[in-house]
Amino acid sequence: MAEYAYARLYNAVATHDRESEWLTLHNELYILKSFSKYCASQGRQGFYEVDNNLLERYLDYTMYVECKTDDRIYNIFRIIYRLWEYSSRITMPLTNMPFDRPFNKMFTNKKDRVDTENRTPPIPEPIYTAIMSAALDYVLEYSHVILDTWEQLHILWHSEIADLDLSESMKTKRFTIVAKKLMKDVNSGWLKKPIQTYGDLYVELQQLRTACTLTILAYSGIRTTELLSLTAGCYIKDFSVDGQSIYYINTILHKHTGNGRKDTWVVIEEVVTAIKTIETLTIKIREAANDQRLMLTDGSNSSFSVNKKFTGKTFSEYTMEAIVYQINNFRDHCNKNLDRPPIPDWCNEFGVSEPWAFNARQFRRTLARFIARQPFGVIAGMLQYKHVEVAIFQGYAGEEPEWNKLLKQEKVLANVDILGELAMDLSQGMVAGEFGTHLKSQFNAEFRGRAEDYPPSQIAKWLANTNKALFVGKFNFCFFDPTKAICTSRNPSIEKPIINFCQPGNCSNACISKRHKSLWEAQLTQAHEFYRHPKTSVFQKHQLQVEILSLESVVQELKEAE
Repeated sequence: MAEYAYARLYNAVATHDRESEWLTLHNELYILKSFSKYCASQGRQGFYEVDNNLLERYLDYTMYVECKTDDRIYNIFRIIYRLWEYSSRITMPLTNMPFDRPFNKMFTNKKDRVDTENRTPPIPEPIYTAIMSAALDYVLEYSHVILDTWEQLHILWHSEIADLDLSESMKTKRFTIVAKKLMKDVNSGWLKKPIQTYGDLYVELQQLRTACTLTILAYSGIRTTELLSLTAGCYIKDFSVDGQSIYYINTILHKHTGNGRKDTWVVIEEVVTAIKTIETLTIKIREAANDQRLMLTDGSNSSFSVNKKFTGKTFSEYTMEAIVYQINNFRDHCNKNLDRPPIPDWCNEFGVSEPWAFNARQFRRTLARFIARQPFGVIAGMLQYKHVEVAIFQGYAGEEPEWNKLLKQEKVLANVDILGELAMDLSQGMVAGEFGTHLKSQFNAEFRGRAEDYPPSQIAKWLANTNKALFVGKFNFCFFDPTKAICTSRNPSIEKPIINFCQPGNCSNACISKRHKSLWEAQLTQAHEFYRHPKTSVFQKHQLQVEILSLESVVQELKEAE
């Protein structure tokens, strides 16, 4: 890459008749560094060994593993083509035009595309997990302390301060003193610095409200406009035929519906808990406005003040910009003030680490992506891109057409991701389990030990023709054959594996891959710990020894392939 960098700066080729600026080159080198690492991971020693099969795999990798946007993929491969254009300046260059096609025939720029794809980026899993873990803790755990303290603060104000014959400023001073005494007893252990003043409590009330908003957005699938339409009492609890609780929320759908129409969503209980919490937080403003909408504001920052008077105020819905600001402020608050691991940063397209910029639409897209990738989601028809049944989440949301369309798009991507991933694991021999061993034997016979000559997409298509439905489990892939399944042995007519009865170490349908390795290693470590425990009986040790041998067999098989 040093030769390329020198040529770009001082000896441009004819197609680039002016030398590059250093900042531009820096960005190009960052792209080529990532490409070089991928090439090395595929066993290539230099760019001269890069062929079209590898480029196709890298294209799949940027699309389905790294989840790059189309614009970013366009820029990445524009630089790879440029590397080829500089072949005359490099000792061991790319030998052939990438894909054997000109760049403008292979990739089209955004302005030339007629594009209907959803452009809202899903939130990366480490970031999504971290922020939603914090949000749920606020809603389910911290809310009790925050709301109880707020209620005590109201009582304190009205019983000891409000009726005093003092000026407002003197009342505030007196209130500050007595409130500090109350705050000393507040157990705010989730914070690095405990709540000490009523101002600290007001900050936590605002963060609680934002956490509730996050919970609703993240776990309901509703649009941002429907969030603004939520009203007090918008939830309904019902029961299924087997007695399980079902929760619904009613919203107003505005998109493509003129003045709006009512819509209903099936949600989890945590969403209802979040709505109930916002109801508590907004009682005063809703009463003052004579309006039951939950997302009301008077445009001030003092909504939670116990001596707040809304008389003469003008009320409106929160703007989406305000909600987005609150979400990003919640991220910063968590990182600065909470006694927990921070919400991680994310590398931008230039390789610079920075906080993820949340917007409200991302949560709907991320939920669809999460559902499509849940363990034991069914890949029916495999890479043929047929409709995917997600058993664990069926009926999660209603029949809202655009949600179903979004979910279907994410399920197709999940198909590609999972089969592409399994294809790469197979090409490296990184599979275990009875069906994994069988699949590896078939794979070697089919591709004759030359898997590196085939793109993952071709291997994935071969996988798709195994004529078995693929189920994605936590500890294994299940190529389901009811005649061989242990979990359905008592009822062979069942068409899906029974999650609770899965025995991947013994079942003929199990295929264990690289993605499962860490979980099997964790099981093995735990089994050894139980075996060494002083209170483990002789009989238990015998059973554990059998389990340890089984686990070691799987882990060793995966390690040998590395």
